[in-house]
Amino acid sequence: MESDDAVHVLQRSTDALQTYTVGCQQNKGLGACLLEMYNQSLWTDVIFRFKDHAEVATIKAHKTVLAARSQVFQAMFFGPCADKNDQVELEHVTRETFDLFLRYVYSDTVDLSTETVFEILRTAHCYQVSSLVQFCAVFLMNVITTDNACDVLSNAMLYDLTALRDTCCSFIDNHALEVLKSDSFMNLNEKCLLYILKGDTLYADETKILEAVDKWARKKIAENGEEVNGTNVRKYLGECFYQVRIPTMTSESLLRSVSRRGYFSVEEYADISGYINRISGISVSTNSSVGRISETETVQEMLGYCKGEENSLASGENKYTVHDSISSTVQIVVGRDVCLSKIVIGKLCPYETLKKSLYSPFENEYHKQIQSITKKDKEMSRNKLIVQVESIWNEVKGYVLKPIEELELPEYLNLDISGSVTIESLSFKQDFKMQHQDNNVIKIIPELILKKASSPYKLTVVLRYTCGGAIKIGAVPKKNYCGFSAHSREIHTRYVNGFQGAIKSMQFKFFSNRDIKPVLPLKSGTQKVHGICSKKS
Repeated sequence: MESDDAVHVLQRSTDALQTYTVGCQQNKGLGACLLEMYNQSLWTDVIFRFKDHAEVATIKAHKTVLAARSQVFQAMFFGPCADKNDQVELEHVTRETFDLFLRYVYSDTVDLSTETVFEILRTAHCYQVSSLVQFCAVFLMNVITTDNACDVLSNAMLYDLTALRDTCCSFIDNHALEVLKSDSFMNLNEKCLLYILKGDTLYADETKILEAVDKWARKKIAENGEEVNGTNVRKYLGECFYQVRIPTMTSESLLRSVSRRGYFSVEEYADISGYINRISGISVSTNSSVGRISETETVQEMLGYCKGEENSLASGENKYTVHDSISSTVQIVVGRDVCLSKIVIGKLCPYETLKKSLYSPFENEYHKQIQSITKKDKEMSRNKLIVQVESIWNEVKGYVLKPIEELELPEYLNLDISGSVTIESLSFKQDFKMQHQDNNVIKIIPELILKKASSPYKLTVVLRYTCGGAIKIGAVPKKNYCGFSAHSREIHTRYVNGFQGAIKSMQFKFFSNRDIKPVLPLKSGTQKVHGICSKKS
């Protein structure tokens, strides 16, 4: 009888081996073979049971595979305190989540969705499968919406995923109004709320930000059964309250949105009102007075002309000139630290240098009519100025034709451009080669930090056609050009010298400063003595 059972066991094992060999071992990689072994539950030696399913709902796996991918499983199955039991009860995870988790463990890939990713991320972190944690983080970076942004941020901060955190904060900053209205914003914990509010680049009307955080605090107060009033709102917000930039509001917004909320004492409200109205000697200790700013700022070339340039245009002084290369130098002044991220150049006009001179046609604007051919005109002809002569009704007329040394080429040739970007004071130089599909964008890699300084930065861009040789650039000299920042007024530019259109625009990025600890102003009634705050006597 025992021999018959052994034969049956051997037969089942042989059948399984044949199925596996034919189905998976041919022309497939290691991950696909391991996954098939998991799918068919072949040669398993551990069973996981789940409380969210019936008794029959189990998952079979292989201890060696799990231990090879996870330190937690290694300690669980083969560590000094390993449990020799071949069955594991799991209470903290559902069968569906654990199945998806194991599929990644066996194959290094898994199909994620917005419904499952957070639980899989939690499981991957629990079992220390760091590659799956990063896999989930990359997935979340690509599915952030105004509805789930706060949930994504909460998980990023919980598991210390800095790249995901920064990507999420950037999204929140650029969609601030929509995120502030979302349900997920109301479910933030205080730590995540504070991190959002600390951003100088959380670009929204401060009254809308105050309205959202006030609503958040009132929800928490009501959940704890306390009286909902301005004093408790301020208490529940804690450090978050300081990050509401109330001193940056207008006087009207302060009156409409703050005056009757009960956040401040009479003295505190008077200080804020005085600060907003720029009364000298007034400072605010209750709230940050640093204005918020858009994450990116684009400084555009002004298309108009400065005073005095119209006359030079009318007189024909600002005409195209042809050069082997052109350069433009721009003076940049920043009101706070920024990053220079890209430069967009204008459309360049290619010209071909002719080996043999051509001459302007009869109707060209440069021709000069001569009523009669004179000895002087014949001398001009001998000096390589061609005179076209016509005889009409016995009247002889002549035209002096302008020689053409460069021929303008069509823009659709899409010639490649090369050159360099330099800032001497920073010892910075970046050479570049730009193909026509790059849309005339020079990306600064890595992005260049420009710190607030008393003296301006001078940025020079040099451009030339990569093909070189006979192909040159036609451009109009541009003087007295002024650039300005359209929103923040934190960046000011001015051409030192250069050519019109050489620099069409520059893009800057501002720092959110979320990871910088703010320096809180001293409260009224304190003085600073040798670096120690003490009460006034």
